[in-house]
This record gives sequence, structure tokens and C-alpha cells, in this order.
Amino acid sequence: MIIEMTLKLTEYRQAKHWALAARKRSHRPALGRGSAILLTVVGLALSWLASADSVLFDSVPGILSKDFPSDGFETGHILEIGDRITLTGTERILGSATVVLSSFAHAENFGGAANYSYPVTLRIYGGGFGSIPGPLLASVTQTCVIPYRPVGWVSNGIAFNLTFNLAQYGILAPDTIVYTVSVDTSHFGKNPTGATGAQAYNLLGFAYSSAGGNCGGLKLGENDPSDIFDSRDSSAFYWDQSAPSGTLRRDRSNALQNTPFAPMVRFQSTTAALPATEIFVTGPTNYSYDGLGHGPGNINVVGSAGTVTSTFSGINGTTYGPNSAAPVSAGIYTITVQVSADASHAAATSFPMVFAISPRPITIRADPISKAFGLPLTLGPVNSGFTAVGLAPSDAIETVTLSATGGTNASDPIGSYLLIPSNATGGQFNPLNYSISYRPGVLSVLSQASIAGGQDVPLMPPWAFLVLPFSVLSLGFRSLWRGQAAKE
Repeated sequence: MIIEMTLKLTEYRQAKHWALAARKRSHRPALGRGSAILLTVVGLALSWLASADSVLFDSVPGILSKDFPSDGFETGHILEIGDRITLTGTERILGSATVVLSSFAHAENFGGAANYSYPVTLRIYGGGFGSIPGPLLASVTQTCVIPYRPVGWVSNGIAFNLTFNLAQYGILAPDTIVYTVSVDTSHFGKNPTGATGAQAYNLLGFAYSSAGGNCGGLKLGENDPSDIFDSRDSSAFYWDQSAPSGTLRRDRSNALQNTPFAPMVRFQSTTAALPATEIFVTGPTNYSYDGLGHGPGNINVVGSAGTVTSTFSGINGTTYGPNSAAPVSAGIYTITVQVSADASHAAATSFPMVFAISPRPITIRADPISKAFGLPLTLGPVNSGFTAVGLAPSDAIETVTLSATGGTNASDPIGSYLLIPSNATGGQFNPLNYSISYRPGVLSVLSQASIAGGQDVPLMPPWAFLVLPFSVLSLGFRSLWRGQAAKE
């Protein structure tokens, strides 16, 4: 199981007091009441005791139909989808959540298998108000078993229950919550896969009750049958077909109530939460690119002896992950560490720790070039004629573009010109991983005679050839003057 969990609760002491005193109070606390301060608690799985298991909300049929109307995660352009619901009871440590989904992947199209495994994410938000959900309280990603529609099934899809185990996280829910389900399909979700061809997860849908009354078969709790909460990439795919899109908001439509179309979900409390686990991540936060993976690697877990997993993600414009492999390229990243529960302690997730891989300094210098006067020289991208100092051992530059301040035309005078390198690229070289200093070289235009004679002629600027005769003439005049003076 992969767990990514963020708990945003009111002040720690007040939250704990609410849970411990749940049996004694005759009213339920409202999220955000008074001057409570929101804190982020990640890396510490909080533990409270509840008195008994109980169902907090239930609209799931006792026996599922063969299938239900559904909204495809891929075909509906869905980023996440769910509903706002009001819970019953006072014991609010969530133990489980069951949602009804529909699978349109036919077994005969996927090798005849009965099912496949794929990660699905449940997010729980505060109830919020109006069209806006409250803050994110928890996010749990679980690798789930999803059925294929069997051969000979009476409908095009097959409905199934998907249950998330929440008991190990100590999630204290307020009276009203917004829950959502999300799946990464080829083009949609929080992190689309980009995969082409037939993918079973592209045929997964969010199911709606077809019950004719009682808010779509609601048995316990309260909800508004005329709305859901969803996020889609285009307003055309919302039920209300209005803006804004790409954001989680209330999606309200008469069609939801009149058909009816009501999501099916069950939330249940737990008798007890496991003791807390803490995760501490330390290590350097600044690295220099060298072609190797980097990231803070000192991990100390206090509590659970479960499996420890590190997840790296790019931030602030850096595209990377989520990935278990440490990043190599220059950029800004976070590392988040998860530890699974064991028999005695809860699972937990660390605070995201920010670190950076800085570009590596490098110097690229143009090598000297000589050519004969009267011949043209073509420059541009070349795979030689330059020297790179500071490359990472794993990298190599394929081409560097050379240009000159003169000397490339056949008629350009004999002399020396600047040879300017730029635009190093190709091979195993990514310019974004380097801080590049380009240094000019020298393009020498020599006389045909010096090149034909094979002599190593000292380079002089063009005006030197004009000055030389005057220097010789001056030397002759000086000698004549000295001879005349001697005679006198």
C-alpha cells in the first residue's frame, strides 16, 4: 500500500480533546469555529480512542446491481470526483470508507484475467461552505483490486465496492466533509500516465445510484441530491457545464436530483487508532549536479517497524515524479517519507523536505583555427574544435555552435579574429544541468605563402604589414645620418 497522508486539523490540544470527550458531549464541534488555528501534522500519526465502531454515513446498496450509471474518469475528463455529506454520530475517528465504482474493461480484451491492480486515491476535505470545499484533511492512495467485466455479463460494465482502510491514520472528521475519488488515467487525474493504447484503468468509472427515492438510496446521514463535488479540465464536462474548471467545486444540476444520480459511499468509524509513529528526515539540502541521484537520506523512524518508502517530487517549475528514485537533474525537489503500519504502531508520512540540485559550473572554449587568405570558412554547429572543462563524468557534448567576428569570407584581410562558441547541446548533455561560461578562441587568417611554406609565422594584425616598410626606411635614414656625422 502506498500512503500519502496530510492531516490539517484545528489546534492539537483542542482536536485531541474533542476525540477523548466525544462520549460526553451532546453537540458536535464545527470545523473552524472561534479562533482555532489550522496546523499541518505530517509524519505523526495521531492516536485517539473511540468507544465503538459505528456507521457514520451510508448510501451503498446491500446488494449491488450488475452495474450502475457511471461517469468515466478518462471519458469525463475527471481530476477528482465525490460529494459533500453530513455524518451521524459522535465517534469520528474514521475506520473505513467504501465507494461504488464501475469497470468497463472487458476480460476478453485483457487476456481473460479476472482482475487487475491499480492505485486509487481517496481525499477527505472539510465541509467548507457554498460551492467551496474545506481544507484537505487526509489523502490516502491505495493499490486496489479492480475486476474486469466477465464474459457473458448482462451489462457493459460491472459495479464493485472499493474499500479504503483508514483506521491506522487517526483521521478525526468534522460533522460535514467533502470526499473525492481520483484515478490517474492516460490524460486526467493528478498525475496522468500519458500511456497510449488500451489501458484498463481508462475504462474505470464513478458510479451513481439508480434508486428512485430517498436521495438515491440514502440510509444514514445527509446529503444534497442535486449536487456533487468534482474537478474536471473543461467546463463542458461538468454537470452544470459552467466555470470555473480545473478546480474542485460544487457541481450542481437538476439532472442529478431528477434522474436521480447520487454517489454511493459508506463511512465507518473505528474502535481505536494505533499509537503514533514519527518520521524525521535529515541530510544536506544543497547539492551540485554530477550525474548522480541526490536527496536527504538520513531517515529516523520512531514507532512502526513497517516498510519505509521515499517519494521524490519536483516543485517550483521542476518536473519530476512522484518517483522513488532520487533525482539527478538540476532543480528544486521535495522528499516525503512514508512508513507503513505494523501490529503496534500507525503508518505515518513525513513533512515534505525541500532540497535543491544546483547547476554545475562548466567552461567551453573554442580551439584556435587557422585558414589561408582567399578561402572561405563555414562555421556553425560542430562536433569538434572546442574544449569543455568541468563536465560530469557521465556527460558528453555532441555539438557546439561556432561563429566569428570576421575572417570567414575569402576576402577578409589577413589577421586574427574572435572565434565565439555557443549553444552546446546533444549527446548526454543537458544545458539546464550546467552554468556555462563560453570563452572565445582565435581565428587566424594567414597568407598563402606562409601556409605553403609550412612555416610557423608569428601572427600580426593587418596594420603591422603597413608599419614594417616605414620602420625599415627609418632605420636607413638613421644610419645615413650617423655616417654623415662621423665624417664631420
